[in-house]
Amino acid sequence: MFRPTPLDDDARQRLNLPKSTVRYFSIGEHNPLEPYDESEQPELYVDTELLTQIDHAASSPVSRALQTQLACDFISVVVLACAGRSQELEGTTWETLQDSLLGRIIGLIAGSRADAARRNQLITDALSNPARLVALAEDALRVRKTLIDSFSEGS
Repeated sequence: MFRPTPLDDDARQRLNLPKSTVRYFSIGEHNPLEPYDESEQPELYVDTELLTQIDHAASSPVSRALQTQLACDFISVVVLACAGRSQELEGTTWETLQDSLLGRIIGLIAGSRADAARRNQLITDALSNPARLVALAEDALRVRKTLIDSFSEGS
């Protein structure tokens, strides 16, 4: 979804993170319900050494599993941020959210063939059961298959 920034010791110190932190995601001041502006990139930090390993073996089963898990972790951060804006989210429709970070996640989960009713139901899920929305994103990303495949030969 977004290219991570290396999380080195300087970044950990600046962000007040422990030395063994592997990832840190923040959408900053951006409202995940507002249209997403490409110039407002979320902060996606991944440990420098781990990021190098992911890049070095980008198509390996282990690397794909890590990349998929990082995407799922980012989605969780966005969904949790939306849960904190429940009053704004209540009564919102797909038409107003489709260009937002949450809209992109709902589009991923629903798929290109979903109608507005299905997408609006996912907005309701974001409000009433954010953990379920994260689980649906996990399904859309095929996390289970990717993780199981990471144990296959050649990993």
